[in-house]
Amino acid sequence: MSFSMATINKTYSEIFKLQWCRIN
Repeated sequence: MSFSMATINKTYSEIFKLQWCRIN
């Protein structure tokens, strides 16, 4: 379970960065 959460959290961070770059 913790592995899934870590993977999802990492993926979410990457997506957030990409979206942030697009907005700015």
